Amino acid sequence: MSNYSEFGLKVRSALLQREVTMTTLARKVGITPAYLSEILKGTRGKRTGEKYKSKIYEILGITE
Repeated sequence: MSNYSEFGLKVRSALLQREVTMTTLARKVGITPAYLSEILKGTRGKRTGEKYKSKIYEILGITE
């Protein structure tokens, strides 16, 4: 998981703890799993990824 950003590592950890898949999270956010992966890796443009971070935090019940 070392190719994930700090945000991505936090989200991946929360997903594992809650036994939620990236596909399920992506569906709840309203994006594709591939797009979610890019956000978690930090390869998606900063502005674009920021748009979804608060929603991801809210869905997983974690804080920034």
